[in-house]
Amino acid sequence: MEPSLTSPRSHLRRRLRRGAVAISMLLVLWVSAMLAAVDSLTSRMHRPFEEPLPERYSGNGESLRLKTSDGEELGAWYFPGENDRLAVVLLHGNQGSRSARINELTFLREQGCPVLTVTMRTHGDSTGEFNDFGYSSRHDVMAAVRKLRSRCPQHRLGVWAGSLSAAASIFAAPEVADDVDAWLLECPYQDLRTALQRRLNLRLPVPIADIAEWNLLSAAEFQLPYWQEISPVKAARSFPRRANVLLIAGGRDTRATPDEARAIAAEIGRSARVIVVENADHMQTFAVDQSPYRAWLADSLAHPK
Repeated sequence: MEPSLTSPRSHLRRRLRRGAVAISMLLVLWVSAMLAAVDSLTSRMHRPFEEPLPERYSGNGESLRLKTSDGEELGAWYFPGENDRLAVVLLHGNQGSRSARINELTFLREQGCPVLTVTMRTHGDSTGEFNDFGYSSRHDVMAAVRKLRSRCPQHRLGVWAGSLSAAASIFAAPEVADDVDAWLLECPYQDLRTALQRRLNLRLPVPIADIAEWNLLSAAEFQLPYWQEISPVKAARSFPRRANVLLIAGGRDTRATPDEARAIAAEIGRSARVIVVENADHMQTFAVDQSPYRAWLADSLAHPK
């Protein structure tokens, strides 16, 4: 008996099936990788850790726990100050905590300001597992403002925030407009898509970065369906107009550029101004030049209510 021969057509069908299976497996792996990447970006980076009051401030500071309106618990330190000074909520950037703002805290205390410095959700000793880049953290800003107002009912009140917390402050501003007289926003990002583009471009060649961006945003539809609303520049249109607003950007910052700060200021309106610290990178402006911060404190006390 002659051996049966496989027809060219059936051989082609088998190759096509194998190719389809291989492509399907690659797509599943790629989608899984993108979902895992989004999950990593939005998950808490570090396990909670203790943030005891610094020993040098233990005599006149107080450790607090704040409750947010959506159920998180935030670690905080409070320091009283002089009656004629601006009372300041001091907030940190992404992957930071109040422990990382000791230099800024020391500066404010030297100026005699009452200070409430807070660790945002998913950071430090605060609760929370999901980090949506400042959008939900607006509740943290609101809780901090309420607490400081209760401690300093007669003071003018300011919020000093950077990067992630600057975005959270912009989202929170309409809700706390009656309590906050002055805002200092360091290195705010314009919107989530722009922030993602800039970070990918730092790590990948442009064509690959563009592909990665498209895939990450597609995956974000499943885990962060409201990602398009995470836009400080859009939220800035609702920013209270009476407040004294200073945006500070680093001239060398490629993560949140001076042009992004200018775009946000333009949406806020005439009450907002931008200062660029030319030799500073992201969240390094205070270390390079303290003079804009001193001017902000003075202007905030002189600014009419």
